[in-house]
Amino acid sequence: MVERKSVFYKTFCERSQSNIEIVRPYAYREYDRACMAEEMKGISMSSRLATAVVTTQILGLRGRTIVNSKEHHLVVDSPLYLGGPNEEINPIDLLLSALATHGLFVLEKIAQQMRIPLDDLKISVGADFDPRGVLGEPVDAGLHALKVQMVMSGPTEAQAKELLEAYKTRCTIYVTLSRAVKVNLEVVLPKPKVPETAAK
Repeated sequence: MVERKSVFYKTFCERSQSNIEIVRPYAYREYDRACMAEEMKGISMSSRLATAVVTTQILGLRGRTIVNSKEHHLVVDSPLYLGGPNEEINPIDLLLSALATHGLFVLEKIAQQMRIPLDDLKISVGADFDPRGVLGEPVDAGLHALKVQMVMSGPTEAQAKELLEAYKTRCTIYVTLSRAVKVNLEVVLPKPKVPETAAK
């Protein structure tokens, strides 16, 4: 792997006609992108599919169940409008949590692969829906809109745009949901804090 990197850097420098110390950060990124493309090509050629399975069942307590996934167990409640206690996390919360957490992990990986600094990342997800549809009234029971806000620290505006574009094609939960409902994406880059002495 080290020898392969050295060859890549040498070739990169020859093509750009630059000293390796000057272009090293760019060479790193180009190398990672090349490896990523090669890795994805291998996956698509073999057509390997991963399978995820969870189970749930009626417990005898109306509006409450336990979700089993691998060796983990999670108590889930029905919302109030379905007659549940709504004390624990509910199914809509789980859906939004899946979008938020999967997005966070995917962005972490993308930033690592692209060598983009990601010092902090907070993702908030909200959804608009009409509960009357679940109760059988003649209204759309589906989600009407999803709002995703990503607060990032570390990347520049251009790098944040790169991360977002990659996220939109690589986050499994986002790709799936965006085919069924409009998802509004917002990226927020906090402004660096100005030291008090400089402000004065």
